[in-house]
Amino acid sequence: MDNQQADHVLHHLRETLSQAPDAPLAPDIARLLVQEPTYRGALVVLLTQMLALPPAPGLAGATDWFDDLDAFFDLEMETGIKAAAHAYPHVWWALWEDAACLATYLSLRELHFAVERHAIAPLRLLPTRTIDLWTISRQVLSLLFPNPVAPALHLVWRGAEHETVLAERTLDLGHGELCQVTLSAQPGEGLHRPLTVRAVPPPAGWLVLTLGEQRLRARFDAQGHATIATVPASLLVQADGPALQVHLEIDVG
Repeated sequence: MDNQQADHVLHHLRETLSQAPDAPLAPDIARLLVQEPTYRGALVVLLTQMLALPPAPGLAGATDWFDDLDAFFDLEMETGIKAAAHAYPHVWWALWEDAACLATYLSLRELHFAVERHAIAPLRLLPTRTIDLWTISRQVLSLLFPNPVAPALHLVWRGAEHETVLAERTLDLGHGELCQVTLSAQPGEGLHRPLTVRAVPPPAGWLVLTLGEQRLRARFDAQGHATIATVPASLLVQADGPALQVHLEIDVG
């Protein structure tokens, strides 16, 4: 690809984001990431500015993106790259910094569009059983997460130094099986507040948090812990906004 072609792609990207900021990333942009590393710097600066993304986070673990890449991709396909990048900024930056993350992401895209073209049959997913755990109203959220900063363009959270238990309950899963579930807020500061659900005994499935249009997921580990580190602090502390809905998606069969 010569300079004129690359400039055309960048111009197309700028126009697309200006007119439809929630559109999925165009295939020619994905190809540019792989085939033209010379333009990666210019492209990431352009995207960061136009998507109004926060700065790159500090050094992270080599596979911090792994658990959230599926959710990032699903959100991008549902509501656009801007929403996905803001909900999962660590995944967004890993696409630029980690070759394995980028390769996995491009494989997901290839599979997704192959299904759309009917080139392959849709994957058969494991059936799940959804359990509604809690719906925490805006009034209760305001008490649990008082606004630490006066209203501003970007709310910055400076959270507690210790874990805070928000809710507990015992689930009856049927057949005499009980599960003790605890929702807690983890220490954190910045633009996000990590939320964790612990379940005993450990379930096979997913934690799902919904805040308005934001839908965040995390898989339970072998210890029964599921943490979503990218819950926007602004959605927790603002006076008006959606309730926080907490669900379990339990694998069936």
